[in-house]
Amino acid sequence: MTRNAKKYLYDIDKCIDNIFKIHLDGISNIKDFKQDITAIRAIEREIEIIGEALYRLRQMQVELSLTDSIINKRNTIAHQYDATKEENLWSFVFHDLPSLNQEVAQLLNQ
Repeated sequence: MTRNAKKYLYDIDKCIDNIFKIHLDGISNIKDFKQDITAIRAIEREIEIIGEALYRLRQMQVELSLTDSIINKRNTIAHQYDATKEENLWSFVFHDLPSLNQEVAQLLNQ
């Protein structure tokens, strides 16, 4: 794996870490999340970075299982911001990001 590929994997890992350890700190349910616009916007930005990193990894022929889904989520956030619902973002964070995090960790440890 190239140095650039590892850099993008590290960026993804750091973004996921930021989401769970910083942006969701003190937020334990969807109701609190929906009321915290700062957390919502910060998580949207982290997902944009993750999506861009996955796009660049794809160009290097490094494909992760959720690449399409996350790139689509990134594009929705960036280009159709008004179509992004807090419930979908919350679900995405707790259902998709943990498995992506495991996959990234495995690749970084190779």
